[in-house]
Amino acid sequence: MNNPLKFKRQARFNGLPFFMDKTSVDGGGRNVVTHQFPNGSGHLNEDLSPNVGKFKVSGYLIGFDAVAQANSLKAATSIAGTGVLTLPDLPFLHVRCVGFGYEISKDEINKVSINFDFVEEAGFVAIGISLLPGRMIELAMVGAGAALGAIA
Repeated sequence: MNNPLKFKRQARFNGLPFFMDKTSVDGGGRNVVTHQFPNGSGHLNEDLSPNVGKFKVSGYLIGFDAVAQANSLKAATSIAGTGVLTLPDLPFLHVRCVGFGYEISKDEINKVSINFDFVEEAGFVAIGISLLPGRMIELAMVGAGAALGAIA
């Protein structure tokens, strides 16, 4: 029997497509440093800022050229600077890739499993407008001030 909840969900990193299995998002809360003082029973908590958003994405590539696709993604993740991550549930993110790997199994022909680690880039505001299922017009503006000025 077919499972209607199990279907291919396409994602992209810097325009290169892959199918997404799972995404986990971390980085909520605050970045707090606790200072403890010698010979004292007290401490001081210093609130520095919100924590940085972190994303782990696992997915796969399929086709006779899946290994070549994986090597193209590996090259794209090694480029310095900000990249664009487009996920089905998080449509437009400016990120930096801090980790990438892939795995080939003898049990699954023409399929390569991939894993990414991303950190969110500061200073970007994104807007996604959904026109059709699976289609997205993506507009990005740098800085919250620019976004507020353009929307208002």
